Amino acid sequence: MSSPPKTTLHFAIFPLPAQGHMVPMVDIARILAHHGSIVTILTTPVNAKRFKSVIERAVEAKLKIRVVELQLRLTEVGLPEGRKTSTHFRHSNPGSSSLEP
Repeated sequence: MSSPPKTTLHFAIFPLPAQGHMVPMVDIARILAHHGSIVTILTTPVNAKRFKSVIERAVEAKLKIRVVELQLRLTEVGLPEGRKTSTHFRHSNPGSSSLEP
């Protein structure tokens, strides 16, 4: 009796485009890939550049991680062009500035 074929899991990770969120997501991606999964990280080009060397080393170590760079069309949703990470915004949640204690 043969065993069923092994299924390879594929994870798509889409972290908030902020360094504090990217670092742990890249770590999680490496752990998942180390255990045989395929991992795709979806991020902006600016954030992809920040972690390029870490991802390249993981790929050289035969980990199945890839990065998909998303071109965000910010003006279509009323945001200024050129804002590529959360550090480019004054508030991460503009509605929070109107909250009272």
